[in-house]
Amino acid sequence: MKTKIYGWSLTEVKRLLNMISNKGSKSLLSVFNDFATMTKRQPFSVRNFYYKLMEQAEHDNEIVELLGIKKMAQNIKNNHFSKDDTVILLQNLLNNDKNISIRRACLDLANGDDKLMIRYQNKYRNLLKTKPQLVSKVANELRAKGVKVRNVGIKDNIAVMPTPKAQITDKEIQSLFFGLVRLIRKSAEENVEIRLKRDAEFASTALQNSLIDLRRKEILIRELEEQNRSLKIKIKNIEKNLQRNQEKMMGNMTTISNLLGKSKMEELKNFIAKLNLADKTKADNI
Repeated sequence: MKTKIYGWSLTEVKRLLNMISNKGSKSLLSVFNDFATMTKRQPFSVRNFYYKLMEQAEHDNEIVELLGIKKMAQNIKNNHFSKDDTVILLQNLLNNDKNISIRRACLDLANGDDKLMIRYQNKYRNLLKTKPQLVSKVANELRAKGVKVRNVGIKDNIAVMPTPKAQITDKEIQSLFFGLVRLIRKSAEENVEIRLKRDAEFASTALQNSLIDLRRKEILIRELEEQNRSLKIKIKNIEKNLQRNQEKMMGNMTTISNLLGKSKMEELKNFIAKLNLADKTKADNI
């Protein structure tokens, strides 16, 4: 059984369908906007998902039975742009906060679907010609909300598919081919630019982390060097004390040997007593 549909959880899907079923006199535009606000999605993404779901339901009985949308699916015309759909499309394409082209805006709305991108572009171009008043109205509403609006007076890089005719001329085919080549080339350049920027940011972060790690290691090396110098001084002092003790011991042994050789036992006892007294005094001082 399906747990997700086009990346949406079943809970989200059922919530959207329930809102649409109980919308009453509200328009689909209002429902899409309300649902987008609640789920932090884009209204047009919600709209695209809804129609794509209805299209899938036409030949996927599991979805129909799972969601109970048989009647709803039968009433949807996949290629129909309602008034609400048209307004949402204009709102998204006239919004130019991201400073992107119409082609890129349509591609984003279509979630990478080339055919849907062309359809949105053609619809937008048709609206500019046939419904300039609606375009101006939507643009003014966006400006009133503080949104940066696209300058519709400037031709954008819109990829327009030719209107079907009885026969397409070689010139039209050539023009269409080079148009598609330009689109592909520009898309590739944009993707390379994004990838290079991302790689540069990653390299910069990696370099900063390496420099921080190197600085930490330098500090650790200095601390170890200081500890090493301190240990060398202590070892040197210990060696000097050891040498003095050895020299003193050798002197004492020489004295003892001389006394033994002369059989001066009394003097030997006195000498040993002095040594014991000296060691005891030294221990008391410590």
